[in-house]
Amino acid sequence: MVMIVSWSSLLLTFIQDIGSVLSGLVGISASSAGIVRLK
Repeated sequence: MVMIVSWSSLLLTFIQDIGSVLSGLVGISASSAGIVRLK
């Protein structure tokens, strides 16, 4: 039972890390696209 809880918490933190990385990539691509449009 304890193993299941630890695995679920690990999975949750992993998903959160992926979400933050994806949002960061989207922000970088959006800002770079804005810079290209400004040029």
